[in-house]
Amino acid sequence: MDVDPFIYEANNRPIDDFCGLSAAEMHQLVHNPISEDSVVRFKKPITDDVLDRIPLARLLEEFIRLFNEKTESMKLTSTGSLQQGVLRELYAKGIVRDDYLDYRNKPITREVQWEAMYALHNVARLSGLVRMQHNKLYLTKKAKKLMKDRAELFKYLLKAYAEQFNWGYMDGYPDEPVGQVAWPYTLYLLNKYGHKPQPTAFYSDLYKKAFPQLAVGFIDTAYGTGESYFANCFKVRTFTRFLDRFGLIELDKGLIDKDQQVKSSPLLKELFEFE
Repeated sequence: MDVDPFIYEANNRPIDDFCGLSAAEMHQLVHNPISEDSVVRFKKPITDDVLDRIPLARLLEEFIRLFNEKTESMKLTSTGSLQQGVLRELYAKGIVRDDYLDYRNKPITREVQWEAMYALHNVARLSGLVRMQHNKLYLTKKAKKLMKDRAELFKYLLKAYAEQFNWGYMDGYPDEPVGQVAWPYTLYLLNKYGHKPQPTAFYSDLYKKAFPQLAVGFIDTAYGTGESYFANCFKVRTFTRFLDRFGLIELDKGLIDKDQQVKSSPLLKELFEFE
């Protein structure tokens, strides 16, 4: 069926609220992220030296290797969490650090203390890389197959983390999927503006302009404005707990709230290509 020229033009016209993307391009970012038809795509090939610099992907590889050393199973605690020994062994590798744990300067005792590993454990379960049975974790055939191709394992992890794991789990903000809807849009924005440091609020404002409906649940209180809550929610979910863990940004962790600065890291253009 031929598409009406007027409709085609309307769908493909650049929109200011989308920072120059068209409705058709944004539709792809929302419904089919990182596809061949998207303005953000995986680069080919992704080499080992690049993969070595992706913190969460390396942590996943080390986590999977522990199964091979433990006869492909791993006993959990009574609450279904990773054992202290496993957590301490992985944390000692220094791949993904945690500011609170480093500040506390005491051995890790519970999985929830290490947010990145807690998230990674949940993503591994949700995406079928590991399965739990009789209070033990078992490595799946899917994980074994992906371990033979590091680039594919990284892609699988990134998409599972972005699309299956709930970024808002236990963070106290409203349930709206802030940052997670059209998550590659932030990569697009970083490619466009991230060559120099910008306040994190710069990106949250652009994201809210594109998806104003996600800000409805953020209201003013006696402690702050709905706008500031939205900006902080976006920063925590998108920058602190997602892009920083994948090494895609350089985040000035010495600053807080709206003054915190962020820029893209070299990995952004080594892992993705932009149209």
